[in-house]
Amino acid sequence: MHFLTRTKLRLAFLWGLLVLLIFNKSLYGLLLQILFPGYGNRNLTYPEWLRLKTVEISWHRAVMLLLFGLLAAGLYNFRWLNRDFPRKDGPYNWAQLLTFILVLLLLLLGFVALTAGGGMLG
Repeated sequence: MHFLTRTKLRLAFLWGLLVLLIFNKSLYGLLLQILFPGYGNRNLTYPEWLRLKTVEISWHRAVMLLLFGLLAAGLYNFRWLNRDFPRKDGPYNWAQLLTFILVLLLLLLGFVALTAGGGMLG
C-alpha cells in the first residue's frame, strides 16, 4: 500500500483550500460579509457606499463560486473514495469521514450564504 495516493492528495488539497478561505484575513472578512450582511459596516457616504456595493457583489459571487467549487470537488473526491475503496472498516475510513465532514461543512456554509440570513437570495 502506498503512503501517498491521489485520493489523499486531493483530500489534503481540499482541506487546505478551505483553511485558506477561513484563515486568510481578507477572504475571511468576505465570507463573514456574505454570511452576515452588515458585518463591519460603518457610516459611509453615498459614493463610498455605491463603490463598496459594486465591489461587494462581485466578491460575493467569487466567494460563492469558491464555496460551491470546493463542494463539487469534495463530492467528486467522495465519489472516487467510494468507488476505489468500497469496503467498510478499511484503511480509507478516515478519508471518507474527513471528506464527508468537508462536504457537510461546505453545504452548511453555502446554505447559510444563500438564505435570507446570508443575503444572496434574501
